Amino acid sequence: MTTLAEPAKVSSNLSDMDFEVGEKAYTSGDYIWTEIPEDLRGFGITRWSLGCGSSLDLKVKKPGTVYLVVARMEVSGLKETGWEEIGQAKCDSDGDCKYPLAVIMSKEFEEKAKLTFKPSTIQGIRLLIP
Repeated sequence: MTTLAEPAKVSSNLSDMDFEVGEKAYTSGDYIWTEIPEDLRGFGITRWSLGCGSSLDLKVKKPGTVYLVVARMEVSGLKETGWEEIGQAKCDSDGDCKYPLAVIMSKEFEEKAKLTFKPSTIQGIRLLIP
């Protein structure tokens, strides 16, 4: 992963938890983060329960780059709208995870941009908060 661009200041409709190795990946279930790119450690990540059907609503308060953690199945749709894949993260519940469960995406936004994501998978789309 390359050096991170200046993060945007963003508010969201979801609360956040720590994006750190060893921390829970979801508010439900036993998954923990096992691999996270060094540059993103210490960020917050919006809370999400496995199977949660709610949307993620964002408002950009200061221009910059917005970072998301998404399920692999969400990547192609986001790329079609200008998001770039910049890295991967892994989470696991039993030590058997052999593939990345999460993809890090980024995109530049101007102040006052509003975004709504309706995930198509149970893993969802989550915001990284610097």
